[in-house]
Amino acid sequence: MNKKQIVLLGITGLLSLGCTQESEQEKFLQAEKHFEASAYEESIIQLKNLVQQNGAFLDARLLLAEAYLKTGQILNAKREYTRILENTNDKNANKVYVAVENFLLLSFLNQEFEDIESFATTFPELQNDPRISKLNNRFLILLGSSKRESTGSNVYFDALNQALSVLENNALNRRVRLSQDDISALTTENGGLFLPMLGHYYLANGKNTECINAFEKVNDEFFTHPYSTLRLAQCHYNIKEYDKALSYSDEVLAQFPSQPLANRLKGTVNFLNGSYVEAESHLLKAADFYPNDNAIKTYLGTLYLQQGYYEKAFQQLKGANSVFPVGHPARKILAITEIQLGNYEKGIEAFKSSSTKSDQANLSLFAIAAKAAQAEGDIDTRNDLIQSIASIETTSLSSELQKFSQLNKFKATEEEINFDFIPLKAPENDALAQVMIGTLYQYNQIEKLQQIAKTWQSKNQEAAVFAKSVASYLQGDYGAALKNLQTSKVVNPLKHTLIVESFLATQNAEKASKYLEESIAFEKPDILLLNQLFIVNIENNFNQKFVYKVLDSLIEKSFEFELLKAKFLLLEGKNNESLSSLSRYKKSAQRISSAYWKLLLKNKMMTSEPEDVMKSLDDWIKNTPDTPDAYIAKINYVETQGNAKKALEATNLALKKFEDPRLKLLQVNFLLMTNSTDLAKQKFAQIPKSTQNSPLGRGISASFALADKDFPLAEERLAAAYEQAPNPRAASMMFSALMNQRKTGEAISFLERHISYLPSDIMNMRLLADALIERDMLKARSYYIFLLEATQNNHAVMNNLAWIENKLGNKQNALTLIEKALELKPNEPNYKDTRNSITN
Repeated sequence: MNKKQIVLLGITGLLSLGCTQESEQEKFLQAEKHFEASAYEESIIQLKNLVQQNGAFLDARLLLAEAYLKTGQILNAKREYTRILENTNDKNANKVYVAVENFLLLSFLNQEFEDIESFATTFPELQNDPRISKLNNRFLILLGSSKRESTGSNVYFDALNQALSVLENNALNRRVRLSQDDISALTTENGGLFLPMLGHYYLANGKNTECINAFEKVNDEFFTHPYSTLRLAQCHYNIKEYDKALSYSDEVLAQFPSQPLANRLKGTVNFLNGSYVEAESHLLKAADFYPNDNAIKTYLGTLYLQQGYYEKAFQQLKGANSVFPVGHPARKILAITEIQLGNYEKGIEAFKSSSTKSDQANLSLFAIAAKAAQAEGDIDTRNDLIQSIASIETTSLSSELQKFSQLNKFKATEEEINFDFIPLKAPENDALAQVMIGTLYQYNQIEKLQQIAKTWQSKNQEAAVFAKSVASYLQGDYGAALKNLQTSKVVNPLKHTLIVESFLATQNAEKASKYLEESIAFEKPDILLLNQLFIVNIENNFNQKFVYKVLDSLIEKSFEFELLKAKFLLLEGKNNESLSSLSRYKKSAQRISSAYWKLLLKNKMMTSEPEDVMKSLDDWIKNTPDTPDAYIAKINYVETQGNAKKALEATNLALKKFEDPRLKLLQVNFLLMTNSTDLAKQKFAQIPKSTQNSPLGRGISASFALADKDFPLAEERLAAAYEQAPNPRAASMMFSALMNQRKTGEAISFLERHISYLPSDIMNMRLLADALIERDMLKARSYYIFLLEATQNNHAVMNNLAWIENKLGNKQNALTLIEKALELKPNEPNYKDTRNSITN
């Protein structure tokens, strides 16, 4: 090949390469397509490459900034708008103006006001554009920094500027009302750029519906920003839409975990919902920013009181009589803490004399006071407070329901509650009538049920029949109960439960199953009834065809029900079918839920080798890398494999990624198991009290008490831990605590109850058998025989059983057992002693 041919080939190759390379505009169009398809992450990658290659490609920068906004990357978006403002020319005036609008709005929403005040000096060349200068001035008005000269009225005193001036006056606590013209200007002019300011005005003036509309419009027409999300949370909270308030607060906290107002809202909503552990962590974060917030102090004081941390409750509320106004709930809560701290007479007197009214707003407060009085043994005060709850007049069904809910907290007490407050006249609201009947059922109030069954007959026959049937059930007259319940038209979960329980009590499981099948509608099946039917069927070895037929009809409407099917199949022991069901769910689900991974893990643990289980756990972690649940599941599984050191290593790695109290508690647990007691104590002291109060936390604190030989304290803590979550470790520690106090009878009785509840607990069965040798040799023998079958070549069990068999006169059995033990461990002196005692 000659030189000329080589040159021609080179030119051809370059031309060919040039034709196949995408142009800058083509790459931009491709990124734009991804953006329009909501594939923002892909769009961001492409646009970042474009602007790195060409910093002046403003179309790409504008779209990149918008993609950042769509994905919640507020700071990155503002950075791109800043770079656009630094790369301006006359040809790009319109694009620059869009960037200025977003830059100023983001600065305002981010509360970076200095960027607005210094805008003119930071970007002096932009001041030549009158539109930008005017827009800058409008934002300055809101900060009280505008020039507002008498001249240039067209610039400074148009309708929008007038409205902004009103907003500025409001910010200075000059309560000036916006006119309709002002509202119109803020809504429409500048493309609605000042809608967030209008929304904040609505919030400040208690117009929560208008506030919601304004910020929803901001999110729809501009972009979602933590500022607008936070205002939506506030407005929904103000109108008691707590679920929405919680959801919006979570959105903010996902980006800014320390945001004080979002923490205050989430903590408050969790407190109102009874989620006290989560409420505490968020309220404490809010308290760092709002140290003198009386409401936060009250919530924290109340939840500490309910958890039994009386000193902490007192610290939150001390000085309430001077800080909180007369009638504030904090005064009563402080009185209760004084009771629990031993100042009983002073505290109860303060509570009784409190001016807090007996109204529906204080239902839960009276319940707290009643529980405190009950704990102190003041039954008269307790009963008076319960009657106060009962006598509170409510104005809505939800409040009446709450009243009965508070009363249910006391159903376990032996003291009789006076139910004379139940009206003899039938309530007009059927739902309320049924709640009343349900409460009387919980309290076993047969006589009162019979009474209202008679007096309600004329006004509400259905409720009267229902009350009569419930009374019959409580009396054990299941035939009469079934007769009335099956003819009743009342639609109530309690009705279904009593019918099923009555059938089962009369040995009619088939009728119970058939009744549930007839009660489950295919169009809109009741999932609770479906679960109940499954349980009745599995306990009686009935066919589950109907259950799966209903499930398949549900799956056709929503594949989420495939998880319920997988759960049922797993409970039936059909692991392969359960795994197939989970596989179908995984293929259909857009976002795999944690329920899927938990079910998959249970399947794998029942059917697979440890390596396969670990692979499933790693897949779970890979699919949910930003949540700690999968990591915790893996750590717990590693512990079950008997390797506390590896479990500790896995926990330490997870703690580098997550600041989760559960992981910190596991770390302490494994430090204890690896004999690092002093370090465990240090780490435990740093964990929130609410986490320390969990079952595992109580068990750990009991371990410390055992190590310090404070056996009564260990017993107290273990009793609470075991009651919350019975498990082998808590049981063995409780046995140790009791034995060290010479409570041998109690220790043995406790382990016997535990083994009957958890017969697979080989470790504690061995402890029980050893303890019974000197007390009940025959019972000890039966446990050792079971242990030998379960553990096969356990030479220690063989030795103990051989000793018992010899004592009972079964010398040949004894000799066979001890010879086998010595084969497994030939030089064990104790075994040789046992053989000598048998042969001599």
